[in-house]
Amino acid sequence: MQLKLLLVVTHNGKKMDDQVLSTVTAVKQMVDHFDVIIFGHQLDKILNQVRSIPDANTVFVIDDPKLKNFLAEPVTDVLLEMVKSYDRIVFSSNTSTKNLMPRLAAKCDISPISDVCAIDKKGVFKRPIYAGNIIESVSSQQKKLLLSIRAASFNKSSLLDKPVAKIKKCSVQIKPYKTKYIKSKITKMTRPDLSAAKIVVSGGRGLGSEKSFDLVYELADCLNAAVGASRAAVDAGFVSNDFQVGQTGKIIAPEVYIAIGISGAIQHLAGMKDSQVIIAINQDEDAPIFKSSDYGLVADLFDVLPKITKHLATKK
Repeated sequence: MQLKLLLVVTHNGKKMDDQVLSTVTAVKQMVDHFDVIIFGHQLDKILNQVRSIPDANTVFVIDDPKLKNFLAEPVTDVLLEMVKSYDRIVFSSNTSTKNLMPRLAAKCDISPISDVCAIDKKGVFKRPIYAGNIIESVSSQQKKLLLSIRAASFNKSSLLDKPVAKIKKCSVQIKPYKTKYIKSKITKMTRPDLSAAKIVVSGGRGLGSEKSFDLVYELADCLNAAVGASRAAVDAGFVSNDFQVGQTGKIIAPEVYIAIGISGAIQHLAGMKDSQVIIAINQDEDAPIFKSSDYGLVADLFDVLPKITKHLATKK
């Protein structure tokens, strides 16, 4: 019997979150065809994109002003109605999901399986635990499963050339709730988004100061790369926590990850170890980061970084 699967699409009001297309790749390992749900307010700009998801049958659209800000209480009410008809409900593992999936799981009395990084054909899901040091294999006999997919572990699917999936607009009764949305504070980035960039240049405590972190920005600009940082650099005040890569920051898997002045603590490696190519620059030859690197340069970063940046600039 074919599993019935519902993919929950998260978005910023203008386009789907980047993690959704990686989640589609994971979904296609479980079923051939699936349904999609999108909720929010004034969704017309996004619908053609959602309808172009490969192998999606029906897109359920729930447009209501109360859903505009993705508060967990009203969104859970919406999903509770839909969950009844599906065997698996799948989310991308992102900030929105981490807010609402636990509430939905509690309401449904289901133990969720989060941060899935691999899927076995026998229905076994793999997920990282202990800061990524151990990969846990999980199976479940629950009649329904709530899953969140770790986007960094799956390649992105490509959207179809034109919208194909059917649209079904739904209305759902949303109960009164006590939570009140006040405001969102969003940092505007002039560089590529850290979660989606092909190249990421990250700086650590070895840079020594906020001013010295300019060396990272300069190299990133030459490579059209995103900028990241270790927790030590964030805690030291070199950059804001929006830049943090690691267990308690962003989990990414770019094509190239350049770690500058980062020792390579377990918590940081958990956020970038799936990168295709890892390059490390550190003057400590015993730094743990070198064990996870494809290329390592033991050198004084204050000496080599300006030279690398100057060389790249002349090649433009």
